[in-house]
Amino acid sequence: MSGEVAPLDAEACSDEEGRTWACQVLERHSTRAESACAFHSLRDVFAPDGELRARLQRGPIQIFGRHRFYGLVPMNFSYRLDLDENSHIRITLRIHLRDEWMSRLEDAQRDALLRDYAVAADIWQQELTPFGLSFRLEMVSQTQLADFSLNVYEGWGRGPCHWHVYTGWGGATIAHELGHLLGLDEEYEESTNPGIYPDVTGLGSNSLMTMGSRIYLPHLYVILNRGLCTF
Repeated sequence: MSGEVAPLDAEACSDEEGRTWACQVLERHSTRAESACAFHSLRDVFAPDGELRARLQRGPIQIFGRHRFYGLVPMNFSYRLDLDENSHIRITLRIHLRDEWMSRLEDAQRDALLRDYAVAADIWQQELTPFGLSFRLEMVSQTQLADFSLNVYEGWGRGPCHWHVYTGWGGATIAHELGHLLGLDEEYEESTNPGIYPDVTGLGSNSLMTMGSRIYLPHLYVILNRGLCTF
């Protein structure tokens, strides 16, 4: 699709004749969850008078569940939905960087890592603003307050980001990893990792969950739709 976004019709994904690439995105990120979550209407999820907003008016919703990362490895997702001061639906993710690992870094390394997290949060907020949504990343000081408590390693390495972060990742990579903590899977093309990613979503390299920075409506639908489900 290379940056173009087709309309999302979640209900049509159960109809073989009405399917679009957006259905592939929903299935990529939704059916890999270990607990089933039905597709609710776009109105219920996004509309000012929709069911999700009505529930959030009664109080925040803490989301917690497990999905099969890479389609193989069970990993947690955890975050909170609420309404911000402007009554926008807000996605909040709370991260704790473990003291025993942070203390091993130089001051400049710690400051740079926190700046990278701020850059990642800005990427999410910039992408969510056109949808009338907001994003908040909280760096908390205690494990019990966090959705995820992470080890910190110097340099560059692979995930899973559910357990650790590398100082060399940078803001763009951390933004991608935050997507995983919110329960989004990889979307790499099959040719990049043969045999591991057999299904292609069609979003292409612009998507945050490949090598880009764009967050599309199907991504947000998956994240918000869970507020209408029970895990």
